[in-house]
Amino acid sequence: MVKEATTTTETTFICELCGTSFNKKFNKQRHMKKNCPIIKKSKEEEKINKIEVEKIKFFEEEEEEEKIEEEKENKEEEEEEENKNEEEKEEEEEAKLEYIEDSKPTTSSATKQQGRKKGKKRVSSVGDDKKPVTKKQKLEESTKNNENGGVLTKKHFKLNVENISLITSVHPSGIEGIMDLVADVVMKDGSIKSVLTETLKNEAPKILFDYYERLWS
Repeated sequence: MVKEATTTTETTFICELCGTSFNKKFNKQRHMKKNCPIIKKSKEEEKINKIEVEKIKFFEEEEEEEKIEEEKENKEEEEEEENKNEEEKEEEEEAKLEYIEDSKPTTSSATKQQGRKKGKKRVSSVGDDKKPVTKKQKLEESTKNNENGGVLTKKHFKLNVENISLITSVHPSGIEGIMDLVADVVMKDGSIKSVLTETLKNEAPKILFDYYERLWS
């Protein structure tokens, strides 16, 4: 970078960058370290470039963080919206089931059952000392005589919701002392069971809701 110009009297040192000449090596070295304008400019440009690179890197990282935060917020909003829609759907199904249960013909069924009871009392023999039949005994007797497998309740049969295929009809039980509605249910093994709608409402509300939805459509 610095060349020596030799003369008959003295040696001169010249900076090849800026053209400044020196008669002492010490002055040349100091010039190269601190005073050469070309080197100064080069260092300043390098420093400026480094600062610019750091600034660009900083803004890129900041932009990336903002993007990640925005995606996270959007995802949370979508999940909240999905949960809200799911809750509204469940509330709507529950309301429909409650409406169906409230509007079932319990009064007419009760009247029929009362008529059957009165008729039985008239034909019963005088002095009959048989013990009154309990509701559980009536269910068990109906289960033995019913080709469809009888009325299923939590007391004597554990309902496996996964084995239910669909509901074909809903009707009064026809059993004395039981005024609940009964659903004819087709199981996945092909068998048919009669299940109290109260049991379905507690354990398989969606299956019961699907039946009424098909019925209304």
